[in-house]
Amino acid sequence: FTLLLFSTHYNSTCPFHHYSTYVLHHTNTGNMARGNHICMSILWILILIFLVWPLAAFVSFLWILLQPFEDCCRAFRSINHFLERIVTWPREFGKAISRGNESCPQP
Repeated sequence: FTLLLFSTHYNSTCPFHHYSTYVLHHTNTGNMARGNHICMSILWILILIFLVWPLAAFVSFLWILLQPFEDCCRAFRSINHFLERIVTWPREFGKAISRGNESCPQP
């Protein structure tokens, strides 16, 4: 819908006869999409609290333990790279929450 708000007409004795018009434009689809984004953000918050944070906390312990051995073996380097992506996964959820993304953030 489109909403037009008109301010009052200035007194005719005023040298400037102004009509102020403010246009506020909203579309129904925009409002529905905004509601959908809020629902997705709530879903991402719940998944973040109950799944992603506990997983990242557990994996961060392993990630720290394997850090010194990264230089010794290539396998540890690739494992640590994967664990680092899991540890930083909450950051991606934060971005998805603020944007209201419909797709699940990938680690």
